[in-house]
Amino acid sequence: MLPFFLACALPESPPNNTHASGASAPTAKSAWQKELPPETDSLPVWQGTWPLSGGQVLRQNETGLWLERGPQDSQLLAQEPIGTPALNAESTRLVFTKRDPAPIVQGQLMACQAPEWDCQVVAHGDRAAISSDGTQIAWVDVETGLASVWVASFDGHDRVQLTNVGVVSAGTGAPPPGFVPPPHQGPLSFEQTRLTWNSPDGPQSVELP
Repeated sequence: MLPFFLACALPESPPNNTHASGASAPTAKSAWQKELPPETDSLPVWQGTWPLSGGQVLRQNETGLWLERGPQDSQLLAQEPIGTPALNAESTRLVFTKRDPAPIVQGQLMACQAPEWDCQVVAHGDRAAISSDGTQIAWVDVETGLASVWVASFDGHDRVQLTNVGVVSAGTGAPPPGFVPPPHQGPLSFEQTRLTWNSPDGPQSVELP
């Protein structure tokens, strides 16, 4: 078991609204499970729906994350989504993390925008969040060897590491001095000029650039 501070994908809280729809059979977990470290090998399947700008619907269920443009028009966005998607206040932009293809352990952060909802890879990591105005995204990445919080513009540019800058693991299995733990139970949240989240050590907060 890797130490918590190296973990990339930890459980979040499921959404409150739950809906199920029958599309296609879910992918067998055994096909990709062995590619993942212990922290990420037991991902729950969350279900929910989110209304989008233009009358479209985002739906997550046991078959994946779907964009429903109409009764007979559904597009699969991610067969193995990690966590739940995040939308801006006007539901015109969204970010989510997907695990497919399976060899990518960290996950791909996808950013999508109305009206076409074309999605682009903007970063690698998980626990993605988006600001209310849709101009910034935040996520957890292990690029430096420690699970740290990053922020960027919606298109992934102007990346800034917000936590654990200059902190180095001693390789002892314990968090190094100065380590700020990433979100554990619940997502990152944009709160005016700060990012907030809950960690095993309690509430955390960092100022946005």
